[in-house]
Amino acid sequence: MIIDEARNPASEHPFKGDVDLAKLQKVIDEVGAEHIPYVCIATAVNMAGGQPISLGNLRKVRELTGKHGIRIIHDATRVAENAYFVKEREPGCADMSVSEIVRRTSIRTPSRRRRWPPRSTSTAACAPWSVAT
Repeated sequence: MIIDEARNPASEHPFKGDVDLAKLQKVIDEVGAEHIPYVCIATAVNMAGGQPISLGNLRKVRELTGKHGIRIIHDATRVAENAYFVKEREPGCADMSVSEIVRRTSIRTPSRRRRWPPRSTSTAACAPWSVAT
């Protein structure tokens, strides 16, 4: 559910891994938040050619999912690479260290709004935490 610019190789958009918030809201509206056990967020989105996601977009995703009581599962496999791109490309982040950006990307807080684990999923692949703002 990434932004449309991710599908355009000629696009110079700095964060092609950003979640399209309007598309996410549309899915929530159509199926209902109670039917969405979690949203999986990947740093440096592989299906977009390893494109980064911005800290600002992560905060907005957290706000949207938090409003509906939906957990975020963060696949942080390439979090250091993503942090480098954030440092280079996101306004206000140039003076931050990669370590600080990783910390801000990866801060986790437990969510008490939904039952965990969902009855239909395994806990082996999923941690019961949400990306914090």
